[in-house]
Amino acid sequence: MYFLFINTDCATTEAHGVFHKEGGWPGDVNPQEADQTARYRKNIEKDEAYSRYCSTTWTR
Repeated sequence: MYFLFINTDCATTEAHGVFHKEGGWPGDVNPQEADQTARYRKNIEKDEAYSRYCSTTWTR
């Protein structure tokens, strides 16, 4: 008969929430300003890597 005992260290964790209307924007873009967010989205959507990523993700 085999017995296996594993003693691991306890890890402390913390839960942090994110308000999703604010998260993910660069520091120079105010998420409350519609024109700034629209300009930023337009620049990202023009990026070739972004369009390649979207096309490969959506075809799966």
